[in-house]
Amino acid sequence: MIRVLMHRSAVRVAVSVALLSGAAACGDSQSYAVPDTVCGKEVDAKLLGKLLPSGKELKADSKSLGADEATCELSVDGSPALHIDEVRQQAAIDATAFAKNHPGRFAHPEKSPFGDDSVTADRTILSVNSCPHQGEKSFYILDVSLENTKAAQNAPLPTKLARFAESYLPVGAKTMGCGE
Repeated sequence: MIRVLMHRSAVRVAVSVALLSGAAACGDSQSYAVPDTVCGKEVDAKLLGKLLPSGKELKADSKSLGADEATCELSVDGSPALHIDEVRQQAAIDATAFAKNHPGRFAHPEKSPFGDDSVTADRTILSVNSCPHQGEKSFYILDVSLENTKAAQNAPLPTKLARFAESYLPVGAKTMGCGE
């Protein structure tokens, strides 16, 4: 009986060690290169890399929905990881009010110190900015959200998301025609 218990204990320890070493090997495994251009726009690869999960393959799909709207979705190993929506429109929106009216997308919203009117939440950021275009007043709206991410496990994630969005803002606004 003691031999059986000792054997079971040894097997449990061996299985635990194997599982833990496998988890350590897979946990931080980012075997894809983070590019400095995503969906046709220059990005800070270092800031972007801090937002993306581990995996083997990074893919970016962009869609232009006309001159005033674009979307870019990054996926890792076929699972959505980061979504960027950009809109240029005539009407302004209040980022804080919008976030409060959409609590499912904006958990724990806080005012962000960049852009004209920006809000950062656990997994989403919304930035509304003046965008003069061809002599007319318009607004550039940047909406960046992390997909399949558990914010509770990543306390600094909103800060990382805000840094990425702040670095992306001038490039995105220019590409959408702001300042022309």
